Amino acid sequence: MRFTDDLISIFLLPPFNLIILGGVGLFLLGSSPKLARVLVFLSLAFLYLVSTPAIVDSALSYFESSQHSLLSKPADAIVVIGGGPDYSPQRVRHAALLHKRSGLPILVSGGGPNGDPGSETGAMVEALTQEFNVPVKWLDASSRTTYENASNSFAILSREKIRTIDLVTHAWHMPRAALVFRSAGFEVVESPVQGGMQAMTVLSFLPDAESLLKSKILMREMIGLIWYRVVFLKAS
Repeated sequence: MRFTDDLISIFLLPPFNLIILGGVGLFLLGSSPKLARVLVFLSLAFLYLVSTPAIVDSALSYFESSQHSLLSKPADAIVVIGGGPDYSPQRVRHAALLHKRSGLPILVSGGGPNGDPGSETGAMVEALTQEFNVPVKWLDASSRTTYENASNSFAILSREKIRTIDLVTHAWHMPRAALVFRSAGFEVVESPVQGGMQAMTVLSFLPDAESLLKSKILMREMIGLIWYRVVFLKAS
């Protein structure tokens, strides 16, 4: 199932979907030259759009700022979701700051790469306890998806009669994460880690690999948000 999901993601997200589009255009050059030129042009145009900092940062910033619905009710615990080596450190730092301000206990949720239990959560717990001197009260080391983050966290915290949580993840992941955690039974106070806009310069209009990665993240979150909304609307 995990392999199937990864394969579908590869075909739906850049850059492979644009490579396929351009490849089809090249294949049709002999039989349908007009259509072929249109497809090749579209693949190159979209590749420019999804890898240009000025465009990608603006789209990501709009997505982050337009989705959130904040709950003002005080929380009873902090749940921080792992995001891999690129994003977990920022989430851990944010959770530590929340704990120092509120004194709320922390639950760390997230498995390792490819479902390797404990590797990611172990690193997060180590950072919280040793780097920030913040205790971790609960640990979910087996979750591989946002759905599992939510269901496993609810199983742990419901035994403590905790239903209202400060949820910590990146702002671009928060719309999907908050939806899933609410569907699991939580009242969610959204505490997103903001990505932030880079200062605009002439270089912001030149494509780069980092922006291509951001586009992949943004498109994955948008597809995931639509998918989860369909799933939970059907279930409700």
